[in-house]
Formats: sequence, structure tokens, C-alpha cells
Amino acid sequence: MPEDIAPALLESIRQDFESNLGGRQRAVQLLEKIQASGANYADAGDYAEEVGAALADAFRANLSSAALPDGRMYWNIADRVVRPLLEQDHTLVAEAAQTVQQSLNTAAGLGIRPQPVPLNESRVEGILNKISAAEQYDDVAWVLDEPVKNFSRAIIDESIRRNVEFQGGAGLRPRVIRRVVANCCRWCSNLAGTYTYPDVPNDVYRRHEYCRCTVEYDPGDGRRQNVHTKRWTTASERDKIETRKKIGIGSGVSLDNDKYVIQDEKISGYLLKPGAKHAAEFFGVGYSAEDWQLLNSDIYEQFDESRKTDVRILDDGTERFSIFMTLGKGKKKRFRTVWQKEPGEEKPRLITAYREDTNHEDI
Repeated sequence: MPEDIAPALLESIRQDFESNLGGRQRAVQLLEKIQASGANYADAGDYAEEVGAALADAFRANLSSAALPDGRMYWNIADRVVRPLLEQDHTLVAEAAQTVQQSLNTAAGLGIRPQPVPLNESRVEGILNKISAAEQYDDVAWVLDEPVKNFSRAIIDESIRRNVEFQGGAGLRPRVIRRVVANCCRWCSNLAGTYTYPDVPNDVYRRHEYCRCTVEYDPGDGRRQNVHTKRWTTASERDKIETRKKIGIGSGVSLDNDKYVIQDEKISGYLLKPGAKHAAEFFGVGYSAEDWQLLNSDIYEQFDESRKTDVRILDDGTERFSIFMTLGKGKKKRFRTVWQKEPGEEKPRLITAYREDTNHEDI
């Protein structure tokens, strides 16, 4: 039986990757700046570049046709060697992006948690498919060079997109600034500029190979627009609203918003109605019968269709799915929220929500 080279190859590349990254003074300095809450997205983009370059160098030092069986990067090797390292790259950069976003939110007086960036599975699959399709790995070794650096930088772009769209949907007016580098292409030149949500073209968050344009985030002037009343408030006014929100008065998130629809009585008349089927589960994590607006805000913050599970398509084409969320005031617990999107509808509506325990649902 041929020797399984994948475990040793993975370990060798991982060691080189971590050694490369730790030996890059610029990477170390950027990470320290990020962790000290003194960085912006330009710094995060530079850190992503360092991480991607360190991984690309590790691939180059360890992978060649001579090192692979029959000179090929078979799928089962790519899946067990390259995939985990791309996932590690993603984890490092995504965590840095969240730290930067939290720092920016705090500096702008925004009590909003940063939005996480999920792994781009389709992009990972595309890299694996490309390197495993060639008869000789050396012919496609370039795929684990510049595309890896691009993959790393794209995580920062996606973090900005998700946070801008989330904050814009909650009534803020964040801005996106795309800056070009010297001798950039015409496509990038045409995208350079400052954009205010919601007038941000999707191409602003995209980049081609060898693109080193920077994409940055600005929370705007600190004012927020209530998506329901369209009234603008300052940061100091929002502090008062947040206090009122805790006792069930006022809310910055409509029940019919950019993500979903919740019928008027679904929360106050069902989920938080004393004696209703699942009300005790919500009361048990701190919500009161008057907290319908706070519960809606918590649901809005965690609603992400990329995390949907248990998807079913009914005979009439209606889609039903679940999204797990950790909800509560203080100690939080795991809840299943069930949604339904009917044919022709743009947004799903909430059907129900209830506790679904696991062995580690408390946080």
C-alpha cells in the first residue's frame, strides 16, 4: 500500500507557515497594533497580506511534483493538506477583522457587535479543484501563490461588506472608501472613491489577482436612522434609546426590515406572552413580557441566512429553515428560530422559536 504522505506534509507546511508568519516583523507589528485596538481596516488588509504571503511561501517550500505521488496533487491530498491551511489562514484574518471592527465600533460609540466572516467554501473548493485537476502539480503551483494572498485579503473585504450592510440595515450610514495603488488598472480606477450606504456597488468589495487596492470602513457621522420612523438620532440620543429599549420602549430595528419579517403579534403575543407554549423558555433567560423590541434586536443581530440549517422545500415551493441563535439578557442559551420564505417573497418570516439545548449551549 502506498505511503499516506498527507499527515506529514500538512505538519511540515503548517510549521513553516507559522514560522514564516512569526518571523515577519511587519506581521508581528500589525497584529500587536490590532490587538491593542489601535488599527483600522487598512492595517487589517496589510496583516491579511502578510498572512497570505507566509502561507504561500510555505506551500512553495514544501510542494512540488517531485514531492507528490505521480507528480499530482490528488484530491484526497489537497483536501487534507491544503484545505486545513486555508481554514487556518481564514481564522487568523477573520479574527483580526473582528477585532478591528470592534475597535471602530467602540470609537464611534456604537454598541454593536462586529459581524463574523464565514469561510468562503466555494473559493476553497475552487482552489482545490484547480490544483487537483492538473496532471502535474508544477503546472498549477501558481494557484497556491497569488490566489492564496488574494483569498486572504478578500476576508477583510467581506468583513467590511457584512458590517456595512448590517449597520446600514440597522439605520446607520456607514461609508466605504476604496483607494487605488500606483499604476492600477482601469477597472480599479473606476471603483476608487467614497460610498455611503446603501449606495455601495458590490464590485467595491471585489478584487482581481495582484490587486492591492485598499477597502476601508468609516462609521460616518455617528448618527443613526430608525429604519421604521426614518428619524435621525445622535450618539447621545441613542444612549437614551438603549436605556429605554431595556424596559421595552423604543427600538432601532423594525419587525419588517432588510433581513426578515416578523408579524406584529409573533413576539409580544406569542414568544413573550405569559402562558404561551415557549414563553417560559424566553423568560428563563431574562426577557420579560415587555422586551419584544429587545428580543427582535437580538434576533436581527444574529440573523444570517448563510447559517441556515434543516432546509426543507415544501410541495408548493415554500422554503422552511432554521437558524440557531444564542439569546438572552445576561446568561444566554441556544435557541432554534424557524423561518419560512414563500414563493415570490424576498424575505423570510419568523414561524417560531424555542430552546434547543446542547451540552455546551450556555455562554
